[in-house]
Amino acid sequence: MISNLPIEILNKIYGLLNFKDKLQLAQVSEELGHAFAYHSSLIYTHLDCDVFTNDVLTVFLPICGAGVVHMVTTENTFEKPIVELIVKHCTNLKSAILEIPTDHLKEFKAFIGIKSLRKIEYLNEFRCNHIIEFINTDCKELKVFQIRNGQAQHIPRLINLEKLYLISPEKKYLLNIFEIASHLKKLRSLVVIYNSVSLCQKLDFLLPELEELELVHCRISLSVMPTCPKLKSLTFAYRETHNIVQIVSKYANTLERLYLHSINYQPENLFETISKCKKLQLIHTHFNIIKTVFSESLNFFVNILKENGFNEQRRFVWEIRQGNPEDFRIMMERYNKSEMWKLMKLNLLSLHGNAFMLIQNGYI
Repeated sequence: MISNLPIEILNKIYGLLNFKDKLQLAQVSEELGHAFAYHSSLIYTHLDCDVFTNDVLTVFLPICGAGVVHMVTTENTFEKPIVELIVKHCTNLKSAILEIPTDHLKEFKAFIGIKSLRKIEYLNEFRCNHIIEFINTDCKELKVFQIRNGQAQHIPRLINLEKLYLISPEKKYLLNIFEIASHLKKLRSLVVIYNSVSLCQKLDFLLPELEELELVHCRISLSVMPTCPKLKSLTFAYRETHNIVQIVSKYANTLERLYLHSINYQPENLFETISKCKKLQLIHTHFNIIKTVFSESLNFFVNILKENGFNEQRRFVWEIRQGNPEDFRIMMERYNKSEMWKLMKLNLLSLHGNAFMLIQNGYI
């Protein structure tokens, strides 16, 4: 009988069937169910509930739920029978992308409390309350779109958080994000994306383990920036950031990567920043800034790189998004033989930011 075949053979047989036939075969016997579970653990670790009906999930989850490590849910996922199956059988579920349903909030809260979950992303489109209180405290990464300010005050209970993303928080009241983050003693990465909202706190909060800080569309000043003794990467994306040199210099002893998006940054500020941040290895700016530096202050920039110990073996990295191709070509032709290429390399990102070419030693 087919049930007696080795698991490796059964795995190949399952690989030849469509999903509907796989489910039917898996229900023939306990042995074939185990074989399907083995097969699924190799190819169905990521489960998109939008692809499967609840009828299919009712069969699939008891057999293969233990192999699912990532799940993308739909509103139908939170019907009570499905959530009960997920809680019971998906014992190795590590991450989930969720959208809070209009109904079945009780089931949703049961889902986010699954003990194995370590990474949760959800959209709070309907501004629901009492969500974070139900996330299990072993969660390590949380990404929330449109979080309500009242809900954000419950984030400190997630004492094991290492990464926190808050995107488009509620605008009605100021979110004291650094105060909230100061309670998360294991936090290593913090991303805050507002819509032109000020971070106007005046207290200096300590984020002891933070290594990456990204602030997008946030009006900031030196007085609001937290103390981060381990910060390695800092990202700003706002045109009206004031005292940028002073802000960056606060992390001069540890900073290795600096990303400046849409910031009016003068060359003299750049030079002062690089001079103070002796560990800085990479900077990201708009093309126009490097164009100005090359045309007006190249020798000064070369001397700063030398003072900071950069050479052919240890080169500074300047990363830029692609500007006008013709302007870039002209610039590279003009400075192709510069001594600078022995001290730095240039990463040119594509317009989509997902590809780059490396330019160094004077060659394109």
